[in-house]
Amino acid sequence: MTSIAELSEMLQALLTTTANEVARKSGFIQRERQVTGAGFAQALVLGGLAQPGATRKQVHQQARQAGIAISVQGLDQRFEEASVRFMRGLLEAGLSAVVNSEEQAVVLPPFQGVYLTDCTRLVWGEVGVKMGVRLELQRGQVQACLTALKQHDQKAPVVDSPMPAGALHLGDLGFFKLQRFRQWNTEGVYWLTRYKVGTHLSTPEGQPLDLKTLLTGSEPLHMAVIVGKGQHALTNVPFPNGNATSPPGRST
Repeated sequence: MTSIAELSEMLQALLTTTANEVARKSGFIQRERQVTGAGFAQALVLGGLAQPGATRKQVHQQARQAGIAISVQGLDQRFEEASVRFMRGLLEAGLSAVVNSEEQAVVLPPFQGVYLTDCTRLVWGEVGVKMGVRLELQRGQVQACLTALKQHDQKAPVVDSPMPAGALHLGDLGFFKLQRFRQWNTEGVYWLTRYKVGTHLSTPEGQPLDLKTLLTGSEPLHMAVIVGKGQHALTNVPFPNGNATSPPGRST
């Protein structure tokens, strides 16, 4: 559980060092002069909390209190595409702030982390964004990203964030991509997904399989299956059976 003191330190870092880093990466700050990423973020975030309906002059006053020596007109000119990228990146950094529990929860202990990825739509009237979120269930770590509302879930950057070898990833059909699964296989990451209709299945010997026929019956089924065709085809292998030293495997 995160304490108030830890949360205070996290927010302080977000609005100082992290803000300056994100400002440079986003192109908002190229050469530090009157405006810094930290000062601009503090003026908008803290100033907005104090005065949600602030006028231009009040925003300028908040900026000066944050250490920005700039005119009202000069500050106005900084509200452009680069500033939008900066504040968006800072929001993503805040959403992705890592919060660790003191002890690992007993959630599928054979895996080195259990990662759940999904996307949701945030809509306000005629505008909105899509937020991609990855939650690690054993320690409560969170990663997040913001994308265009109409962008497909496959393009959410958070889904391709690295995971440790031995981790398990859970995702819906919005993230079904054989090339990605093959990459996770190479990295030693387990993955679990629903079957996507139309995906070619065959035995290791190349014999086509019919999923409906294959799953008919009441007995448990445990077998190797080739998923897909061509260069992206891959073979599923069983999950660990509780032995933490089991070699990595993947399954659908």
